[in-house]
Amino acid sequence: MKLKLVSILLIAVFIITTIFRFMAVSGGNFAFTMDQGRDMVDLRHMVVTLSPRLVGPTTSINGVLLGPAWYYFLLPAFIVGGGDPSYLLYWQILSYSLSCLVFYWLLRKTNPNLGFLISFFLLLAPIGFTANRYFWNANAMLIFSNLFFASVVLYQNFPSKKNTFLMGLLAGIALQIEAAFGIIFYPFVFLLLLSKRDYKSLLLSFAGFFVTVIPQILFEVRHKFIMTKILLGEFGGNGAMLGTKLSLSERYHDRLTEIIKRINDLNHVHPNLIQAVLITSLILSIIYLLRRGSKKWSSDISASLIFFFVIAIVFYLLLFSSPLKSWYLLGISAPLTVLLSAGISNLFSI
Repeated sequence: MKLKLVSILLIAVFIITTIFRFMAVSGGNFAFTMDQGRDMVDLRHMVVTLSPRLVGPTTSINGVLLGPAWYYFLLPAFIVGGGDPSYLLYWQILSYSLSCLVFYWLLRKTNPNLGFLISFFLLLAPIGFTANRYFWNANAMLIFSNLFFASVVLYQNFPSKKNTFLMGLLAGIALQIEAAFGIIFYPFVFLLLLSKRDYKSLLLSFAGFFVTVIPQILFEVRHKFIMTKILLGEFGGNGAMLGTKLSLSERYHDRLTEIIKRINDLNHVHPNLIQAVLITSLILSIIYLLRRGSKKWSSDISASLIFFFVIAIVFYLLLFSSPLKSWYLLGISAPLTVLLSAGISNLFSI
């Protein structure tokens, strides 16, 4: 009975928040900029000429294109809506709301409290309302970040070949949606499986990831590796398309500013409160892990998330020297929300 009541409450929140998102953009009340126009032109070309795409939108580096996953994600809505751009936004909104519910659906039998908290917080997160005001691949990173970390939760609870392949596949798709954040997803999967010495799963995850990059490989071969050359030039010190290179201290302040913005977007409560709750959740998760013992860390989602943030810190502080743009870390709302929810859930366990 308790589980049914929780399910009803979550479905009610799902319906209400989705309706509010639809109402906010009804009547064409959404931005339609150069990015949206470009996507519509490319989608129309795919439909009219029946030509598959090997690449998607451009990145912040001119000449380097994302994979085509974003276009294939929008394609059904474009066809159903007859080219009406509002259908693309409605599809993005619905997909986001459903991606929030995935956590509860996965954990409803093993850990319904944790599943409810994650889905509940994601549905009500301010960033979920802001980013769903217009369709854009960077805004859609919220959806695919939710799905990727849901696959991590699924693997932690039900390790299997299928779930390992799925983690690699979603890591590759996320990389095509927004490369600046998605770039750390597969290294995280690789190192996570490597730490468990699960080499068969490692190969399966790589197979899932590799499937997603085949279109870009074909594009590169056809165009004599033009994007590879641009990337090597940019990160080899010969380019400045991503902005001025920052010193380590400048990077620290830049990253701290951006992460605080993302933390403040997790909930509607006062920023000081949400920051305090998140820090408390992190401490509680560490206490909970210490009480469980190191042998059980590999199966705990809190340990995996802490490991993910360590990888993210190393990448953005040591390897990525350019300033972070406002949309780069939109997808970090998913792991932050899962960590926040895990800390609250662990409090009851303690």
